[in-house]
Amino acid sequence: MSDTIVLVDDEPENLIFLQKVLKHHRLKTYTNPLDAFDFIRCDESVRLLIADQKMPEISGIELVKLVDAEKKGIISIIVSAYTDPDDLVSAVNSRLIYKYIVKPYNPMEIRKLVDEIVDLMPLIRTEESLSRYFVKDPSPLDSFLTITAAGEEVKSKAEFYSESSLPLFIHGETGTGKEILARAVHQLSPRKDGPFVAVNCAALTRELFLSELFGHIKGAFSGALSDSPGFVGRADGGTLFLDEISDISLDHQAALLRLLENCTYYPVGSSIEKKADIRIISASHKNLNNMKNENLFREDLFYRLSPLELNIPPLRERKDDIALLTLHYSKKLHTNEFSLSVPAWKILFEHNWNGNVRELIHLTEKLSIYGKMYQIDHISADVIMDVLKRDEPDKISRKSDHEEEFLPEQIHLQEYLEGIEKEIISKYLGLLNNNISRTADTLGLSRQGLKNKLKRYNVVIQE
Repeated sequence: MSDTIVLVDDEPENLIFLQKVLKHHRLKTYTNPLDAFDFIRCDESVRLLIADQKMPEISGIELVKLVDAEKKGIISIIVSAYTDPDDLVSAVNSRLIYKYIVKPYNPMEIRKLVDEIVDLMPLIRTEESLSRYFVKDPSPLDSFLTITAAGEEVKSKAEFYSESSLPLFIHGETGTGKEILARAVHQLSPRKDGPFVAVNCAALTRELFLSELFGHIKGAFSGALSDSPGFVGRADGGTLFLDEISDISLDHQAALLRLLENCTYYPVGSSIEKKADIRIISASHKNLNNMKNENLFREDLFYRLSPLELNIPPLRERKDDIALLTLHYSKKLHTNEFSLSVPAWKILFEHNWNGNVRELIHLTEKLSIYGKMYQIDHISADVIMDVLKRDEPDKISRKSDHEEEFLPEQIHLQEYLEGIEKEIISKYLGLLNNNISRTADTLGLSRQGLKNKLKRYNVVIQE
């Protein structure tokens, strides 16, 4: 639902004038302030109130006080012809009203002011919400930051599902916070005192998958010098989180199905069946239902994994969370705090965020480094655009349809792509001070996966 602006003035010609100036917004007009109040307290879409100060029934400030007592988070602007605006200045200083405008006013100035407020509405809502976000009783779900209805629905379902022992499947794009949510569900569950073991299935090699998951006994294969409990054994009494479960091969899916059906498994090399006391939470950025229909994922395993499901909406569908996350991580991750200009905030709200929260955290890191490097604490729109442009993954040879493109007659595609990959990895390592964990997370790799690539490309770094 679009934000509604309520205009209140006892003189109809003034309302008609404001309607023309602000015609590109959703407006509701009243000549009686008490009628306006009745509408505001019943309508959830109202975010901005513009009222004349001098009206027969009650003054503009009296209307604002009524609204403030009934509903928080509504921004108020008072229009006044008074030459002595002491009471208005006092209202501004007490943050009761956002701004007062003295008649006669420039219509373009009020239009610009309202446009800026509307552009920053997500930020203003966030600042109002932040003041009470962490005041409530702390919960493990606080780590999944959100103030949107969609995000709160996810948290509400997660809390409800935490009481169950059934398997839970979490779907969400890369960087939406699937592991954070899974860990919170564990911490709220009856198994909270047991271990939470997270496994990135995409990082498990096909050859060692069963050994890594179910463990092995000494001598089971070359190099098995001692018994290993595997991830299932380590998670005993707690929760096993299988991230990117869609990357498990079809033959290994059968072994996982047995675990889910019977809660039993065999360590590699052993004929002794073991009992598993675990709850399984799985996740993927891929659509398992589509993979099932394409015979890329076992149908029986799909249903075993997903009696309970959570779907995390991407950040681009939770615009109000952009301000919350930016403010939170700019303060949490760095001592060098920064502020953003109005146009800079607008760019963030309109950005597509394909990398979701992980991309936003990465952006705040880079902005903090930029601010420290150039000794500035106010980030402009140009800086935001520059950082986002540098982070675009599809920067290689972006030519227009009319631009001639010269290519070599012959090219070894694998070597060419590996060269690009090596260059990207080297650049991010340099940017992140050779920190392997942060670089791997930024590039969407496991730590071991990044190390394997560094070895393949003969990149030597000092950790």
